[in-house]
Amino acid sequence: MEPAVLCVIFFSLGTAVDLGGIFFPAFRQHIMNYGSRSTSSQPEPTTKSPRKTTTSISDYMASIKVPHTWFLHYYITSVASSLFWAVQILTHGLVFKLFALYSPHPTTGTMTVNQVFLVWLLMAIQGMRRLYESLTLTKPSQSKMWVGLWALGIAYYIFMGISIWIEGIGKRIGRMPCI
Repeated sequence: MEPAVLCVIFFSLGTAVDLGGIFFPAFRQHIMNYGSRSTSSQPEPTTKSPRKTTTSISDYMASIKVPHTWFLHYYITSVASSLFWAVQILTHGLVFKLFALYSPHPTTGTMTVNQVFLVWLLMAIQGMRRLYESLTLTKPSQSKMWVGLWALGIAYYIFMGISIWIEGIGKRIGRMPCI
């Protein structure tokens, strides 16, 4: 399967999760809300429902949470991904060669190498800025978020790094631009 198709599938699934938070209030309440949007301080209803097992399983899954401080992992992943792809492109690394092999090589309709490099550079700067802020400016919090959302955030930064380079891989493969 083409790497670009994998990126489209991932970002489509991420959109579906976001829409789930909009269209399903129970999903939003148990999974999507964290931090200042959390409703965990509200008392749980005491009525018994016939779907006790389903509720228990979903409640258990929703209860697996990580500290808000783990947001730091997003930015570590972002910076690491930017550095990884810089090394891969500069050295014609194995992963880059595999992605180039499994990607179509269009001659028109994609971004230029300079445009791809600029997007990569801006993503690297944003990741470094957010990492710096997380290390120096973020205040400790008791807030927690669902572990699944945390994992999706990590995957987001991995797939973002891939999708940046996939966009221009069909153009002069492996040539870093001079802006």
